[in-house]
Amino acid sequence: MFDNPVDELIAELDRILPPVVARTKVSGYLGGMMKAGYLATLDSDGKGPEGAIRCGRHVGYLKKPFLDWLRKRMSGVEEQRGIVVPSSSRSSRRHTDKNANALLQSLHDYSSK
Repeated sequence: MFDNPVDELIAELDRILPPVVARTKVSGYLGGMMKAGYLATLDSDGKGPEGAIRCGRHVGYLKKPFLDWLRKRMSGVEEQRGIVVPSSSRSSRRHTDKNANALLQSLHDYSSK
């Protein structure tokens, strides 16, 4: 159905996330790969997800902008560094697929609680 596990992960998150995702809950949805403190740091540096909202002292993210931001962050390490990797590079693809599959498993485990 999906060409890669990242697309599958984003689709699954789109299905299960509420309209606003609390910063403190992101870690659970992502299998602990991104902590609330790290998101707070990114927000203060202007590098966090668009659509952040505050209710008292709590911060949350609108689902669509958060997922768009997350998809961009889930690109391969080589892409983030500006290195172009041929699409036939199996090791890079395997590494990204393995991480995305691990995230999917964590997401399924977390959402079934």
